[in-house]
Amino acid sequence: MKTPLQPELEQRIGRNLLRYQLVELRLKQALPLRRVTLSPDGLLELQKAVESLRGKTLGHLAQDLVDALEFTPEGGRDAFLTSIQRFVDDRNWLVHHLLQDSNLLQTDEAAQACIARLDADYVAAEQVARHVL
Repeated sequence: MKTPLQPELEQRIGRNLLRYQLVELRLKQALPLRRVTLSPDGLLELQKAVESLRGKTLGHLAQDLVDALEFTPEGGRDAFLTSIQRFVDDRNWLVHHLLQDSNLLQTDEAAQACIARLDADYVAAEQVARHVL
């Protein structure tokens, strides 16, 4: 990648990756706490739930979140489900397809288009991060 936009682009890639990781970590911490029984058996179940989530990927965690919903999120359930699916798709694009879909970021135009996409994805990820929090 040889473009003067490289530092700006790398900053945004890192920012977005950190946001995705933060949401993943929050899900791993929050999902086991949905129902906690303060007894020896309940605490053992909590420990098992924490362990079972440790190796799950973001897509599986997002599905667990959707399955756990017992309320209507702000904006409605359908909008929330769409935002979660977009969040996972955006993360997968960044991790698995960015270079392939961006002409290896070899031109200023490709870098600018990628920066614009990363900025839009970050705004959407912020909304999901707030919901998860």
